Amino acid sequence: MAIVNGIDVSHHQGNIAFNRVTQDPRNFKFCFVKATEGFDFKDPRFKRNWQKSREVGYLRGAYHFFLNKGGKRQAENFLLRVNHRHGDLQPALDLEVSITRQQRGRFVERARKFVDVIEAELGRKPFIYTTRGFWDMYGNPDFSDCPLWVANFTTRPTPKLPRSNWSSYSIWQYSERGRVPGIGTNLVDLNRFNGRVNQLKRFQLD
Repeated sequence: MAIVNGIDVSHHQGNIAFNRVTQDPRNFKFCFVKATEGFDFKDPRFKRNWQKSREVGYLRGAYHFFLNKGGKRQAENFLLRVNHRHGDLQPALDLEVSITRQQRGRFVERARKFVDVIEAELGRKPFIYTTRGFWDMYGNPDFSDCPLWVANFTTRPTPKLPRSNWSSYSIWQYSERGRVPGIGTNLVDLNRFNGRVNQLKRFQLD
């Protein structure tokens, strides 16, 4: 099966020359772009990265970095900043913030509220981006109704999944140290979709 490669980017990658990124021999097919964080932060590179990734023909998706705050307000910040269009990938919720054991219940409630608001607005639940370690920290709650985007930096052929009810993953972030033309000396996250391109397109918004 052909590998469907992708990247995810934020302001940390600087000014990206997407026309050069398309020349990478890994033949990237999709790009997730950081849009927002918390209640009011918008990634300063979001607008440009969002536009340019579409112009070069990538399947694009936006993601929100979640803080341990109210889920509804965070979802509203995300939806306000992202102009979703037909054909965009359903968004992703980035859950990798440290919390205490005492904060678990409230944190999970807040994350679930974010999911619910996104689904009500877009008709799709977001991908959940996380790692096994963070999911352990959160008490391994059941979010298996959302597709999993797992981060696991390993040379093994498959990633370690969170100890929860996901039986498989949709996207695997397998490296945080990628080098790609058009991104200069900055490192970039590398991802693989678990399927073919036509299966990835099933995650496009109507």
